[in-house]
Amino acid sequence: MILRASSRPAWGIYGAEVKRMYVLARDGSEGLLEASLGGRVTLDEMKVFGAELAEACADFGGEPFVVLLDTSAAAPLDLRTRHLLFEIKDMLAGAGALQITHIVRDESEASEMGALRHEQVRKGVESYVTTVPDVNEARRAA
Repeated sequence: MILRASSRPAWGIYGAEVKRMYVLARDGSEGLLEASLGGRVTLDEMKVFGAELAEACADFGGEPFVVLLDTSAAAPLDLRTRHLLFEIKDMLAGAGALQITHIVRDESEASEMGALRHEQVRKGVESYVTTVPDVNEARRAA
């Protein structure tokens, strides 16, 4: 298992300091990528998070995998940052993610996100939950 955690400062595209607050864990033998965001996530932080996820996807070498994405501890995302998160999820699906299970704060957010990503939910690529699912169950559903 490879674990990446970061809360160290990095530099954003405009030279502003960006504090990354995420954890990534990849288990190639299990075909699982776990990603967790916490705190207030800015657009620049989401860009860094997306780049790290792209690297983690490449580590699977084209093999299919499932994603467990937890944003339940993050503050609500602004519109641009949320849109970028949607693009990142599309990238994950294009890189071989069979299923993206997204853990959100509450049922209201699950309903809102599910409605915004209706097509992906309908196809079974994405699901929105409020509790941590059994990873083996998520793998079987994919």
